[in-house]
Amino acid sequence: MNIERKANKQLILLTPVMYIIFILNCIVGYVAEKITLMPLFVSVLLGLSLCIALFIIYKINKASKLIKYFSLAGLYINHVFLMFTTEISLGNFIVFGILITMS
Repeated sequence: MNIERKANKQLILLTPVMYIIFILNCIVGYVAEKITLMPLFVSVLLGLSLCIALFIIYKINKASKLIKYFSLAGLYINHVFLMFTTEISLGNFIVFGILITMS
């Protein structure tokens, strides 16, 4: 039980960091005029809603397995969306999936 709480706490901290990386990459892509603002808006909205939902679930039950599934699903959904709307290659998505699975 204690291990699940620590893992959930790490996921609560890791998920906003990943979304900040996504958002910074979208800003850099927009400044370089390679993408539009839509991927940035989607990343911000999805990141905010997911982080708020994770925080609420964590406050209700610190050992909930929903935190793990919601955080990973949100990161995958955002990365797939960015893959289709930007120039992220399939190889980068596979590496991202492996890294998330390992963590």
